[in-house]
Amino acid sequence: FAHQTRAFGIHMVVSGQDLDKIENFETIKNQCTTRLALHCGDEQVKMLMDEEGIARMHTIDATDQGACVFSLSGGANPQIEHTTYLGSAQQATFLEEIHKHYMAKKQITDVKVLLTKVSDNPNHVIQMFVNNGIVPDVMDGKLLIGEPITMERELNVRPTENLWVTGGNISDEAMEAGNSLMFFSALSLLVAKLKNQQLDVICTNCCDDPMRSIDEEEKDVFGQLASSFKNQFRYSTGAEMKKVLRVLLDEFDDRRSHAHSSDKAIWWLIARPEVCTDLMDDSNFIIELKELLQQGSKYNIHVVIWNSDPKQAQKLQIDRSLFKDRVCLEMTSEESKIVNGVDMKVLPSGYKAVAIGSSAMRFRIYDLPDGKWMNTLFERLNEILK
Repeated sequence: FAHQTRAFGIHMVVSGQDLDKIENFETIKNQCTTRLALHCGDEQVKMLMDEEGIARMHTIDATDQGACVFSLSGGANPQIEHTTYLGSAQQATFLEEIHKHYMAKKQITDVKVLLTKVSDNPNHVIQMFVNNGIVPDVMDGKLLIGEPITMERELNVRPTENLWVTGGNISDEAMEAGNSLMFFSALSLLVAKLKNQQLDVICTNCCDDPMRSIDEEEKDVFGQLASSFKNQFRYSTGAEMKKVLRVLLDEFDDRRSHAHSSDKAIWWLIARPEVCTDLMDDSNFIIELKELLQQGSKYNIHVVIWNSDPKQAQKLQIDRSLFKDRVCLEMTSEESKIVNGVDMKVLPSGYKAVAIGSSAMRFRIYDLPDGKWMNTLFERLNEILK
């Protein structure tokens, strides 16, 4: 591609942090006479340049952000140069200036930007709600949890039955992604509820343990949201999960017998039930949970369950046969086989995930909200719900 398209004015920039994992790297490298190495180990520099490149890298101060070893001759005669470096604050300022420029011109382009923070886009449904209290039209059951890693399709996570979220326990970043996904799922449903849509949201947070660390508590934004607005979410901890299940099964029986209408949707969001070890020893609980997962959606009762440890989920007899839709977070090859029946060719990592339904789509979960944004959201909710 790189060799043939240059003749037509098409140029390619290849960027990576672990070059030895790039397929056909030598072939690609030989088509790139311009090479640049930011701060990295000797082995990575050596893959791009000769020994002189390594020597040059050793002369760069570790605190010199943006400095690099640069060659215009296929790795030969490397020199030290400086790239244009923008810190996070400068990036935010730069993006804000671009935004103001095009808003002032009332010009909207076809350029698509992969967002990592909801707050970066003032036109995002959730951000419009936080900024102005606007409750926009949100499709019933649509979960606004991230951005697609593609230009051709929109991310449309709208479970018609149940949703199984799996993985996340093998890295801190992936665990943050799981917390963020559950938070934005709950918030999406709340915004839909405030738009007078017929639904109830129940949140059971099995991570809510008085013995957990302060860091774990601060990152549990799902629990912070649901526990702060219990009237909207009917919040409970893992210790109350059996009681919540019993209430939902009673409602399920009433709807099945037509004693109650099924018009109002019920969403039960469960975070990491596998951490409650007593549930795994209760065969009645396991059977009843499975019944709700198998039959509940027929009567408009839906479950979103996050199992960060798919192996432990097996002890609760939770598997893909109970879910029409799945979201896979970072996981091992063995866990991928447990969840999907086969190993995914490219496993998700960090905040990257794969949504699997009628088709599969890779996407990027929104960043875990910071304290300042959460405070603004809570102020808005208190104002609306007072």
